[in-house]
Amino acid sequence: MSIDLESPMNIYADVSREVERILNTLGGVSDDREVSELQSSIRELLTGVQKDLDKRINELKSHSEWDTFTIAFYGETNAGKSTIIETLRILLGERTKVDEQQVFKALQSEHRLTQENLDNARDVIAKGVQLISDLQAQLTTLLRQFDQREAALKGELQRLQDLVVEKQQSASLWQKLMNLFRTLPEEKASADTARQVQVFEAEKAMVTADLTRQQQEAQARKDEAVQAQERLEATLNCLDRLEPLADGGIIGNGRSDFTLATQLYHFESGKQKFALLDVPGIEGDEGKVNEEVWAALQKAHAVFYVTSKAAAPQKGDEGKKGTLEKIQEHLGSQTEVWSIYNKRVTHPMHLSKDTLIGEDEQGSLNVLDEKMREQLGDHYQRSLPLSAHPAFLGIADCLVPGSSHAKSREKFLGQFSREALLAKSNMLYFHELLTGDFVRDYRNKIRRSNFNKANLLVKHAAEQFASLQRGRLKPLREKLKQDAGDACTQLDICLSGLKSRLDNQVELAIDSFTSSVREEVYDQIDNDIGNDEFKRVFEQALETAQERIKHELPERLKNEFKRFADDIAEVIERFQEFVQELMNAYGKIGIAGLDNKIDLKINIDNGIKVQNLLGALVGGALMFWNPAGWFVLATGAAALLLGIGKALYGFFNSDYKKSQQRKAVDDNLYTIADDIRDSIRANLTQAYPELETRVESIQAVLAEPARQVASINDAVVKSVVELSKLSNTIAAAGIK
Repeated sequence: MSIDLESPMNIYADVSREVERILNTLGGVSDDREVSELQSSIRELLTGVQKDLDKRINELKSHSEWDTFTIAFYGETNAGKSTIIETLRILLGERTKVDEQQVFKALQSEHRLTQENLDNARDVIAKGVQLISDLQAQLTTLLRQFDQREAALKGELQRLQDLVVEKQQSASLWQKLMNLFRTLPEEKASADTARQVQVFEAEKAMVTADLTRQQQEAQARKDEAVQAQERLEATLNCLDRLEPLADGGIIGNGRSDFTLATQLYHFESGKQKFALLDVPGIEGDEGKVNEEVWAALQKAHAVFYVTSKAAAPQKGDEGKKGTLEKIQEHLGSQTEVWSIYNKRVTHPMHLSKDTLIGEDEQGSLNVLDEKMREQLGDHYQRSLPLSAHPAFLGIADCLVPGSSHAKSREKFLGQFSREALLAKSNMLYFHELLTGDFVRDYRNKIRRSNFNKANLLVKHAAEQFASLQRGRLKPLREKLKQDAGDACTQLDICLSGLKSRLDNQVELAIDSFTSSVREEVYDQIDNDIGNDEFKRVFEQALETAQERIKHELPERLKNEFKRFADDIAEVIERFQEFVQELMNAYGKIGIAGLDNKIDLKINIDNGIKVQNLLGALVGGALMFWNPAGWFVLATGAAALLLGIGKALYGFFNSDYKKSQQRKAVDDNLYTIADDIRDSIRANLTQAYPELETRVESIQAVLAEPARQVASINDAVVKSVVELSKLSNTIAAAGIK
């Protein structure tokens, strides 16, 4: 494959075109119908892979970045990714951040939105409210005191007046006359009390008038407070306009899925240009952010995995992906991955030590590095500890007065300078790393990253096919091949057994033939028959036995052939059951993640009807039977075995004649049996090649499933080799 090094962004089109070329190499049409159909199935499956590859390649093409070195901040929800990026935006003077700060400061200046002015306004309101409250309380107390005194005086006056009336009414006549010329003490006390009441009422009027004046003055102050309150509310409304422009606007509030869309920020430091991606957290609602995460990582050339825990990422529970599995899935295609341990620091005292993290935390980060390197290999770099929150508070200039960030900043700056916060939080070191060696040689990093992502797609396809071949096709091929071999061996054993049993049946038939003839003729010999009679009896016994064997032997042989056919049928049936079991387990093979599958509908007959073969096997094999050629019996054969001299001697010696007749029977039967045996075996020998040919045809049928699967296996192996070559080509081109 040729990669266009002058226009490397054409890598995606090159990959798609090369995969199509690999498909075309499997496009040849075989003369074998079965193989041709299997090739079509393989092409169909590969076409599904190509469509999937094209889809993924198009996603890469639409999201990839070739001009600007792009760094993604990826990781757990609420781990502080946005806080790190916001701090860098302020430190590096990111353009949109500078614009926001300028608008913030202009609005703050226009409306005097300072903490001092807000405190003064609140003080005026508080003092006015307090004054009114104090005067109201004072007036209430005085009026209560006056009421109590007035009630006491009037009560005393009433008592004295009642006492005077009572004394006047109860006085004697003399006392009444005397009272005309004197004043009773009670009357004098009553008059004094009446005067006190008048003085009190005058005093009350004066005090009330003074309090009324003070109330009027307080009302004026209250009006001023109301106006101040109105001005404060207007100021607070202006604060609402400040909030979206304030530093830290992109920082989460602790709510899950605060960041739902990836944000891109462009930076420039010296002559180096780069961009940062604020990626949604991976532990929230995956359905909301999954596409955003994938798009961001396809664009990124390097990734910072951000975590708030000094611990290795964990695997998920059953049925649920953990952080470790998500990292492997999301970051497996990245060429440069770092970890950031963003330590949570909420109080200045946490920064009082010489180092940001302790030995235990460093040990945990070492374990994190090991675990990440296990997942990502050499593409993983190392972990960096920092604390973004105090760094942000140290560098932030535009905070809404009275906000939580403003209050926290005041607390931290009360103990540390801005420079000290940046240094102690390790943000100064991270800033120097990011703007120095990290973005240097970014052109090659961009190229290497984008080529690696394209390469991994091809590798993934090759691995899918290799897994299919190793895990399913190869075991299926081996099992079918082994069992077909066993079945063929069993067929050979059946054929060998048939030959042995046929020979045995022939021997049994010949033994029966000779025994029956011998028994019948011997019985006649015992009757002391003459040689002519002996010859006639012998020939007749031979003819009778011959007719019997002509009828019995074919039936015996037919039964053996039937047994042979049954044995073969049993072997085939067992093999068919085995194939069916394998097809149930392996029959539908495909690629993980794709709908395309090859349905292995293997027909064991492969166009040759095994049952027809079995029928022809039995019927055809019996065509060798030609009993007319088995018995070559000369009419005078038995008599010729008797010599003339011996016959004359036997004429005079009966026992000798009988022995000679018996010997003639045995000698003739031996010869005849050999002739019959040789004739039958000659005919059987002529039939065996046809039997063997038909058995070989059945064995070829039994080997067909393994051959079909082997054809699929070979095609997949070829595609793996081609895809691996393509992968190596891309990898080599990516590092040039």
